[in-house]
Amino acid sequence: MAGAGYKLFGAGDILTAGQVNTFLNEQSVMVFATTAARDAALTGVLAEGMTCYVKDITGNGTAGTCVYDGAVWKITWSEWETFATAWDNVTVGNGTSLSGRFCYAPGGMLVHIRFIHNTTTSVTGPVSFDVPNGETTASSGPYSVGNGYFTSGGSPSDSLIVPLCGNSETSVPLYSSSLSQFNTASPVTWATGNSWVFTVHLALD
Repeated sequence: MAGAGYKLFGAGDILTAGQVNTFLNEQSVMVFATTAARDAALTGVLAEGMTCYVKDITGNGTAGTCVYDGAVWKITWSEWETFATAWDNVTVGNGTSLSGRFCYAPGGMLVHIRFIHNTTTSVTGPVSFDVPNGETTASSGPYSVGNGYFTSGGSPSDSLIVPLCGNSETSVPLYSSSLSQFNTASPVTWATGNSWVFTVHLALD
């Protein structure tokens, strides 16, 4: 099993099959092409603490690392990956979602989004965005938090924040610094050229 610790081998020591499996195989950083290849190779030999590097960990060609926690594989790091932001109560129209990117980081996921309103963009209700890659926020603390700014009239008007959002959520709301959730005319009446720019850390289980 993994967790055998460290062994300093000396000249003439006998290397047993058990030592190869624990000290070498199960405690090395293994490399796989995909998560499917990882799962196929490690069926029946999983042990807590196993670590691997997967060349395509999200299914979109993004590399990352993961650790087996005794029950499931947890992604601990990944390269930045672009994604199409899915908005709730926002009709993008000819607006532009720029720099929609995410990466896995310790304890969760970092998300960076920049969105610019245009002539056919409309906000029809409380604004939120869907968590990338089909993920769900953590079922209990720590919580998700982030910040940025929004513009009105071409320059930053106020802070944009993502306060402590709920547990086990698939979407994340946007608020102004006065804790007013973005809505049809809140905190301003949105117009062509307005933009939202923010980075948020989403806590994941």
